[in-house]
Amino acid sequence: MVRRRSTHSVIIACGLWLSGCGCADGEPTHHDAGRDTGASRSEADTNPRADHDAGPTGQPDAGQQAGGDEDDAVVEWQPLPGLPEGCIIEQATNPDTLLAIEWVPCRDGSTGCRELAPDPRFQRVTLDIGYRDETRECFALVQALRSDALQRPIKVIACTDAGVVGAWRTPPPSMPGVCQLWPLGVGAGAFAFATNAIVADSVPQDRLFHASLLGTDGVGPGITLFEGARARSASPERIAVSATTAAAEIHPGGYVVVLEGDTVEPLEPPAREVAGTAQNLHVVGRHVLWEAWGSRIRLLHGAQGESTAVYHARDSGDVRGFATDGRDLAWVEGYDRPCTYGCPEPYGRVELWTAHYERDPSDLAPRRVRELSARIAKARVGGGFYGHTDYTDWHRVVLYRLSDGRRGTWTLPRDSSARGIVWIAETEVAVAAGGGVLYRIDFSAFSWEDG
Repeated sequence: MVRRRSTHSVIIACGLWLSGCGCADGEPTHHDAGRDTGASRSEADTNPRADHDAGPTGQPDAGQQAGGDEDDAVVEWQPLPGLPEGCIIEQATNPDTLLAIEWVPCRDGSTGCRELAPDPRFQRVTLDIGYRDETRECFALVQALRSDALQRPIKVIACTDAGVVGAWRTPPPSMPGVCQLWPLGVGAGAFAFATNAIVADSVPQDRLFHASLLGTDGVGPGITLFEGARARSASPERIAVSATTAAAEIHPGGYVVVLEGDTVEPLEPPAREVAGTAQNLHVVGRHVLWEAWGSRIRLLHGAQGESTAVYHARDSGDVRGFATDGRDLAWVEGYDRPCTYGCPEPYGRVELWTAHYERDPSDLAPRRVRELSARIAKARVGGGFYGHTDYTDWHRVVLYRLSDGRRGTWTLPRDSSARGIVWIAETEVAVAAGGGVLYRIDFSAFSWEDG
């Protein structure tokens, strides 16, 4: 049986400045499968304070710890509606003051490399959360004003065509109880997040919020997901988003709930023989797809008001590392697994597969791209490429061209490690990294196989 830590235990285990913002890092964190997925990274890797304040030498990261007489951001805040008394999460009414989207040459002078300009007013952690289409690139980060004695975390969602879409400030980690905004997601035309409130004299509550990327009036009160004892025992741990739909993995339990309009409900459970813990959630329109980690790892799909069924599976192997941009699908098929979980080398053979996205799995035409040797962490698809961070070397990002399987690699500066890919375009990839850095790397900076 696959087990996962709940969001509550993740927050407690971190004990961090930016509570709940990177401990799970969007990856499966259950005990049994962590080694296979590359999810169970050490606390030094996932602690935003350690991640931000010091590199391997223990010295502050250049540009991120600059002192000086920085002016505070003049931000106006209002309470996020719908939360129980005692849990005060605020949303900025003028969020553009919190982030200037400017891309500058990378500090090490690498050719073909740009990064989001640092802001000396803030401590910052970048997240492997993002979205890209023909008109915009969106990303998320967490930061706190250096001048804020309480070091209250501020979650920020921004898009290159719209500036800062929204920003939300949560109480300091030292506050008794739980009052968190996490997880969050960005997708085609919308974003979503969850809140979790367990505070004295109030009924515990989880809520889901879903809003347009182009909205200007802030976020409404959201929809109650759990109340009472259920809010203490289960929480969303990953959110996937489209303009119409927000879907969330619920753990413990390993099932999927979907929010559309004013209705939130769990998807119909799959047949017992193909059931498994939901991981790696994606949404295309109203169509929800995810990996089910059971006796085998299969790709399932469903939607509100529809049956849950198998989207793609192999009788003798696992289907995992799934990603889609709504046009292309790509995934990894692993064969000859010598044990259930935690194997030093989990598969005897690993292959990359792709197909054009189809709503009906009977129309799917899978095509083998190539055999793989790398062990894969969280993956993304975009611009005709499949990309991932390298489980064996967190300084390396790997891309595969889906048309012919050609492989390219890019190595981060040694004082930084990859948190994950944020988006992939036709000519570049965005990578969230340690030290609060968001890279944009042109494909010309990659080392490509001959061919």
